[in-house]
Amino acid sequence: MTTAKAGNAVLAVTERGLAVIVGFFATVFAVSLVVVVTSFLAVSNEPPGADADRSVAAAIIR
Repeated sequence: MTTAKAGNAVLAVTERGLAVIVGFFATVFAVSLVVVVTSFLAVSNEPPGADADRSVAAAIIR
């Protein structure tokens, strides 16, 4: 148990409370990591405008 006195008030953080806080931040970190990775993988490798170039070329060929 860790205690810190500020005047008459005492703040006590138990091991369970610390585990809950660390678990919460670990969960937030894991979710943000998943969001970043999936966002990165969602970006196409095609250069911008490649679809427009294909449709123009297809229209010219027809």
